[in-house]
Amino acid sequence: MIKSDKWSDVRRKPSIRAVVLFAIIFAISLLHYQTPTSHTWLHPLLQRAYYVPLLLMAIWYGWRGGVLAAVVTGILYIPHIQMAWRMNHEYYAAQWVEVGMFLIIGTLTGVLADHERAQRFKAERMAEQLAKVNVDLQSSFDMLRRADRLSAMGELAAGLAHEIRNPLGAIDGAV
Repeated sequence: MIKSDKWSDVRRKPSIRAVVLFAIIFAISLLHYQTPTSHTWLHPLLQRAYYVPLLLMAIWYGWRGGVLAAVVTGILYIPHIQMAWRMNHEYYAAQWVEVGMFLIIGTLTGVLADHERAQRFKAERMAEQLAKVNVDLQSSFDMLRRADRLSAMGELAAGLAHEIRNPLGAIDGAV
């Protein structure tokens, strides 16, 4: 029997969350393209806004989701770099580094999320096994307690039989 957890089910089927996150990435890209380069304070802000859906994709869908979101983000952001920042060489180079950071952050966060999910699944499995062992131990303890009571009753019956047999033996001898 193949057991699946809810996280793997979420990753397999398309989710409204993924659609919303990609829509947010597209919206940020659209804002990037619509914002004039003279608004130098707004472009870094929009650039950092990419990290929110990127991180959420990585957390919810693991490393595959993080890489996919980073690739989509990079594909949407690279033309903006080419069109808007080609003349400013230092900023242009920094933007390419930022695209690399999208991939690194998406992958690393996804790997960590997958690892955490696996650890949680392992802990849940261990808790189920411990609960089963606890039930078995409790059952064994109850059986041991019952056996101890039966043993005590047997000893009491043997002692009582001995005490009854002594006077009967004396009566039998006297008769």
